[in-house]
Amino acid sequence: MSAEQIADLASGEGGSLALFQPVAMKAAKEIEAQLDAVEDKMRESKHWNPKADDALGKVRKITRGELSMTDILDMAAGYLDDEEVVAKSGGLIVKAESLLDNFEAASARLGDAAGASKSGVDAAP
Repeated sequence: MSAEQIADLASGEGGSLALFQPVAMKAAKEIEAQLDAVEDKMRESKHWNPKADDALGKVRKITRGELSMTDILDMAAGYLDDEEVVAKSGGLIVKAESLLDNFEAASARLGDAAGASKSGVDAAP
């Protein structure tokens, strides 16, 4: 921070932005460095998916302040309105529901095998 910036901050000029901007800029540089390291490591991996480039690009835009919360919410709304996304997520929801049903049934069988019934558990102190 320059002497002029410190004087502005001390006199109340610039508001909280003047106080937090240097910290935010340092954090953004560190996040950018971490993203670079992760990207390099992922690209070396046999599991790299080119679709991750888009996600990393968006994260980079967020850290640089190029995407606002409104932009992010608009993007999310766009994905939720996308028929392909809705169709694919519907199948995921059905699979998750089936998995939870199977888990619940297995838990009930384990409870029965242990001699605990649902009514017995509910009645326990």
